[in-house]
Amino acid sequence: MVEKTRATAPDICLNSTMIEWVRQADNGNRPEPSAGAAGVAVDGKLWVFGGNTSADPDDPHLSHDLHVFDLETGFWTRCRTSATQPCARAGHCTVAHGSSMYVLCGWTVKPTPSTLNPQSENLNPKP
Repeated sequence: MVEKTRATAPDICLNSTMIEWVRQADNGNRPEPSAGAAGVAVDGKLWVFGGNTSADPDDPHLSHDLHVFDLETGFWTRCRTSATQPCARAGHCTVAHGSSMYVLCGWTVKPTPSTLNPQSENLNPKP
């Protein structure tokens, strides 16, 4: 029997100048380990959305959580949004454009109209 273990990101980072892997220290409200989450880098922060937090492929536990990792401070924060958020999903992709992150496609346990349309989240809201 093979024991499954799951990592959370960013445990390790590739320094592309030195071509070496470097362990990342982190603090704060780190996301649960998941598969199929997606993220983008915007303004020195890594934004991560969704994923499947279950190790059992026959019993998925999809997430609609949004976490941000500050690359400078090494601090994780779970974000609360004021608008309607995309449905829980995994296997999706995210694209950054300006200060927005678009969540596209992926799979969900129960298909809804929101899984068929792109969603965006403004990552730098104006006061």
